[in-house]
Amino acid sequence: MGLAIEKNYSYDDYFTIYSESSNEDLWNSLLRFSDQYILKSVHGLNDDSSIFVSMCMRQAYEYYLSGKAASLQTRPLYIYYCFLNLAKALICIKKGETEFKYHGLCETKFSPSYVDPSSILEYSTKVNAGVFQKFAEICGDTISPKTVFTFEKFTNNALEINHDVCEYYATKSLCTVPLLPVFPSTNPGNLILEIPLFVNDQVDIIKANSTILKDFDSGGLKKLDR
Repeated sequence: MGLAIEKNYSYDDYFTIYSESSNEDLWNSLLRFSDQYILKSVHGLNDDSSIFVSMCMRQAYEYYLSGKAASLQTRPLYIYYCFLNLAKALICIKKGETEFKYHGLCETKFSPSYVDPSSILEYSTKVNAGVFQKFAEICGDTISPKTVFTFEKFTNNALEINHDVCEYYATKSLCTVPLLPVFPSTNPGNLILEIPLFVNDQVDIIKANSTILKDFDSGGLKKLDR
């Protein structure tokens, strides 16, 4: 499949950084947002918001460090609170909000009819009016309260573990690696994004489960002749 791209503004906004210590360099960059002077002068936050964001960023980093030192049994909890605080900081910067009633996911439960290990894919959680919903809005998604997500839905969008989960449970992956060829010589102002999937229903799957057609302006998805 190929996707013709015209006026591709977003691609130009990104650049590649090579690092021998990527995690440390990433946190060094993020921790700039714990400085209240930067939050006020660059992002225009008031006193209360800058204090809130600074606190969230520092807490997130401490949770990250604690998670690195913790065992595999407790590490996920630290990482969860790390990202929760990062999400709160971003919501405050983008929308100025500092009060949150809920984390955003509730009523988590296993399927009552546990049959085999694949039943864990039915582990579900429900959305409420909290951080998760507000973070989704910033990312351009609209998620209604009481929407139910299963563990399988989350893994379908988790690039790092999707392949292993699908292989282990013999499920269908919704992740693929797009290819960005060289600029077409006939029209150097366009880019072509190739998606190496050749099943008949993959175009509909991409449209239903991604926002790729919103990210790129025109051209649509079409099957490549190979």
